[in-house]
Amino acid sequence: MTWLFYALGAAIGMAGADALTKHHLSGYPPTLALLVRTLFPALALAPLLLFVGPPHLEPQFWLWLGAAMPLEILAEFLYIKALRSSPLALSVPYLAFTPVFIAATGLVLLGESVSLLGFAGILLVGAGAYYLNLEPDMLTRPGGWREPWAAIARQPGARYMLGAALTYSFTAVLAKGTVLAANSLAATALYFLGIAVCSSVALSLREPGILRRAFGNIRVHASLGLVLGFSALCTFLAFAQVETAYAIAVKRTSILFSILLGAWLFHERRLPRHFTAGLVMVGGVALMVLK
Repeated sequence: MTWLFYALGAAIGMAGADALTKHHLSGYPPTLALLVRTLFPALALAPLLLFVGPPHLEPQFWLWLGAAMPLEILAEFLYIKALRSSPLALSVPYLAFTPVFIAATGLVLLGESVSLLGFAGILLVGAGAYYLNLEPDMLTRPGGWREPWAAIARQPGARYMLGAALTYSFTAVLAKGTVLAANSLAATALYFLGIAVCSSVALSLREPGILRRAFGNIRVHASLGLVLGFSALCTFLAFAQVETAYAIAVKRTSILFSILLGAWLFHERRLPRHFTAGLVMVGGVALMVLK
């Protein structure tokens, strides 16, 4: 059961990274924030290559990594846009839709059906999203029951985070593939170094000098990199011991930690409602991975 502690560590690290991103990177251009969140975790994880033996990489490793790199960068971009445009309590909970999307893609691509518990979990995730956007006076108006769904469509943070959740439904599987193809902790460092190189090259071609700007506020950026690196390492350690769905389900408890941090650090209002909605969504995720 050590995977459970690793996954919880990943959740705590992700919530801390959300708070740091919201506090320090909100005023950054999205491209600079993207570079910071991809480059500095890779630098934090790079020393792993010195402390573990050389990995025996199977050819599939490079296929998994090549497929993951553009998707990871896209997911990070959408994630940053979500955190910048909405309070943590109104954006982060939509990460709970990742396993919902996995259920849908599994049905379409692999013919995998959803169990009754899984279907109940999907309903709970949807109910949590509905309650998150429900205002007391909505249900008193004719047709007001539809307004929470319209509110989701109006929330830019919700839209961006739903896009990130969809992308993460693919990258989680690809990341697990690199772990299996490397059978070494070095896979964690190589995975994020690959993403960092890809983003650094692409963004430097688009904006010459962006690397220099990324190393400008080194204390803050290095701190964020350490927290994200810690979360990534815990995630890969959990992947090595348990199915991807279980690791991601526990990691999604970061939703609750982020809501609490949003109320504490940024004085976001309506903590009881937001936390209850997040709890319902996390409960739905838990049902979806039960066998």
